[in-house]
Formats: sequence, structure tokens, C-alpha cells
Amino acid sequence: MTDTPRAKEAPESTHPDAAAHTGLPIKVVLVVRAGLPINLTTNAAAVLAATIGARLALPPGPHAHDASGTGFPGIVTTPMPILVTDADELTELFHKARGDGRVQVAALTEVARQARSYERYLSDLARTPDAERDLVALCIAGPRNRVARLTKRLRLLGEDG
Repeated sequence: MTDTPRAKEAPESTHPDAAAHTGLPIKVVLVVRAGLPINLTTNAAAVLAATIGARLALPPGPHAHDASGTGFPGIVTTPMPILVTDADELTELFHKARGDGRVQVAALTEVARQARSYERYLSDLARTPDAERDLVALCIAGPRNRVARLTKRLRLLGEDG
């Protein structure tokens, strides 16, 4: 019996922009507004994970194989827990994170969620004052300690609380 190739454990992700040129491991969290239907929650998380992944060029791990030899393309090695909070705290978190020059923030507003094209989103957003008051979700990435400080009091999606 031959050994099946196994994926090597990927190192923690680092990115100079997200970690303020420190080379420190980054932490990435998604924060969604409490009370959203599951379809909107998962869509918001997917959109923002793809956005931050592209913005930070988060690298995938190596290809992997299961015990029967079926291959699987590598996936991003950076964990992205999904946290939940109420609308007011989500807006406050947005402002705190944007004020911290060492973290990256991606936001999905109600304007973006309701738009049926990116062009429509841009047009509608340009006519919407204070769009951050109606956030659906955020993605925050940066040095582990900075992101943890911003989000440590939030609960994981699916936890009672």
C-alpha cells in the first residue's frame, strides 16, 4: 500500500498590510447583524470573506487528498469565525475598526445587499447618507491582538446568548 500524499499544515497567515508591516499573524473575523435570516447571514459572510480574501491576497493551502486518493484544491488557511452583534454595536464596531489604522475593514450595507448589480450599488450608495447606520455585516482583518481587542466580547454565530 502506498502512502497517500497529505497536505502539510499551513503556517498562520501573515500579510504586511493587514498586520501593519509587522509580519505578525493576522486574525480575520466576520461580524453579522443579529436577527438576519440564515440566507442573508450566509450571503453576507460569503461576500465579505471573498472581499477580504481578494483584498489581502490570502493564500490557499496546498492541494490535499483524502484516504482514497481524491484530490481537493487548497483552501484559504486563515480561519474566519462568524460573530454576531446587534445593529447599534455593529455600527460602533465599524467606526472603531476604521479608526484603527492597523486593521482592514470590509462592510456590507443594506444598500449593497439590496442592489442587484454593482453599478446599482455604487449609484444607490452615492445617494445614501450615513449608510454605515444600516450595516448587514463587517469583516475585520489585522494583527491578532488588534482584532481580538475589537471583537472579544462578541459571541459566535449559533451560540445562545
